[in-house]
Amino acid sequence: MHVMNARYDVFQRISYNINNTWLCITAPEKVIKAEETWDYVHLRPCTINDPLQRWIIKNNSFWTANGFYRLKDYNWYGYISRNSGDRYNHTLDPSMNDWVNTIATPGNISIQTSIAWDLQTTEGQERYFIRWGSSNKNTTPLYYNPENGHLAQYDPISGSLYCMYSQVDNYQWNWVKWKWCSDSLESKSKGNPTFWNVFFETDQGGMITDYKGNALRVTRYG
Repeated sequence: MHVMNARYDVFQRISYNINNTWLCITAPEKVIKAEETWDYVHLRPCTINDPLQRWIIKNNSFWTANGFYRLKDYNWYGYISRNSGDRYNHTLDPSMNDWVNTIATPGNISIQTSIAWDLQTTEGQERYFIRWGSSNKNTTPLYYNPENGHLAQYDPISGSLYCMYSQVDNYQWNWVKWKWCSDSLESKSKGNPTFWNVFFETDQGGMITDYKGNALRVTRYG
């Protein structure tokens, strides 16, 4: 069986580099919020602002950031449970001591965020979230990597990131599209159509511009 190397970094994330994309072990939110008794952990794009990706170490084992739930495993799948007696507790082997004590450099410093816009309708003001190919009322997490300027959506089926890609070029305007991408820094050039400048100006958000300085806009129709 092929075993992939994991990194326990300064943000207390357990991360893997898979096809140049950093994915972190993420605790199931519904268990943390007491909506489910147990659930599997998942690999999701590593971010520095998701508490579900933080794992503390005590008694040679991993626990969620709040210290309540111990990482368990069953048939090679990791999970957490609100019942501490559920089997099997995942325990670190003593040979992992050096790995645990190594202050590892984070693979990325991406931020989980979303892009939303408000629409005034006859029913009042409604908020829509941008996603691959559409907008809808369900919050869609996007991942902004400030090192390469990527704004991406994650596809859990393929395990891939798909980046927002500017098609303005020499046109007056054009739709954005979504293309496969990764955390690779080879595409960090500001001349790359997947590079976006994100300006966090206020708590409500800020402007987003493409690699040529064109502002990202939304349209009510189309």
